[in-house]
Amino acid sequence: MLLQKLGTTSFSKFEFIFISLFVAFIMLCILYLGVNFVEDFANILIYDSSIYFDMSYGHFDMAPYTYRILTPFLVYLLPFDHIIGFAIVNFTGLFLTGLLFYYYLKELNFSPQESSVGILFFLLSPTVIYTMFDIALVDALSFFFFLLAFYAILCQKNKLLLFSLVLGILNKETILFTVPLYFLYKLENDKLINTIKSTIWIVLPVTILFIVIRYYFGFTSYFSLYTLKQTISHHIQTNNILNNPYLAFGTLWIISLYNIKSIDNTFLKKSMYVLPFIFLQIFIATDLFRALFIAFPIIIPVSLYLFRIKDYRILIIFLILSIFILFFYLQVYNVNLGLLVTLPLEIIITVTLIIKLLALKGFKVKLTQNKETH
Repeated sequence: MLLQKLGTTSFSKFEFIFISLFVAFIMLCILYLGVNFVEDFANILIYDSSIYFDMSYGHFDMAPYTYRILTPFLVYLLPFDHIIGFAIVNFTGLFLTGLLFYYYLKELNFSPQESSVGILFFLLSPTVIYTMFDIALVDALSFFFFLLAFYAILCQKNKLLLFSLVLGILNKETILFTVPLYFLYKLENDKLINTIKSTIWIVLPVTILFIVIRYYFGFTSYFSLYTLKQTISHHIQTNNILNNPYLAFGTLWIISLYNIKSIDNTFLKKSMYVLPFIFLQIFIATDLFRALFIAFPIIIPVSLYLFRIKDYRILIIFLILSIFILFFYLQVYNVNLGLLVTLPLEIIITVTLIIKLLALKGFKVKLTQNKETH
């Protein structure tokens, strides 16, 4: 008991260092596997990233990419080869997001152990690994500012929220999805008129910046009925809508759906209202797993309620589903990149469920009863 207490005290004292090393270690493992087993890892893969790469040389001529100037501009400022510059900016963004995610989960009253599992769910997700592979994307900093906005709203730090919105809007417009959450969560503890005033003061400078960027670089018809038709047509022709979204969180989608009824945190309950806005991206985005993953500050915390599930039968169903998905990925993806992107999250979900099952007393009792019966 004394040793356990001393261990907890020691961890609390050096918590920041331990978590920093933990996040760095996981990222280095992914990087090692990618560089050694996947051709062109941490390079330019798709059309989006090629546009951002060109932008890092000062070429801003294609919407909506041209509005997302922060990551390419930071690379432009760095005195390195631009591929290395993107690696520095994006790996730093992912590291900071993983580190902040731990403290965000603790603010949501998850234990250090549960919060550490949350970090694994984040870093080992297909989207994050893909972001490390296709290094010239702007997603990494978008993850950070999106999470920072959630953290600021949760801790009721308006200046920090404004900071995250102003910088976030320079990187990707999805940061605006956090505004409804600010309004709803503040309304929980304040009068309607005060909430409206506060929301206006927060949104006004961001809206002005949003318009100024578009006025400076030129407005676009990208967000139009034509784009909507083209995107829906793409989803139908490729069956994208059926399998691509599942990649975002894998079995965590199902676990979080089951756990909705167990949410006892007001902030998480309010955050669920952000999901419809995030799902609207289906009509304008083709890589749905990337677009939907911005919901990680909601989906991963809700999925962590699996640690509070007492019904071993439900856990076994989740375990069977996760193992099935693992075998499905092994059958479908026969290239190193596909396996590196898809397998890690399902593996850690499977391991987590096994550990939870073994730790569940009811499960142990049931096993004992079955043995006695036989």
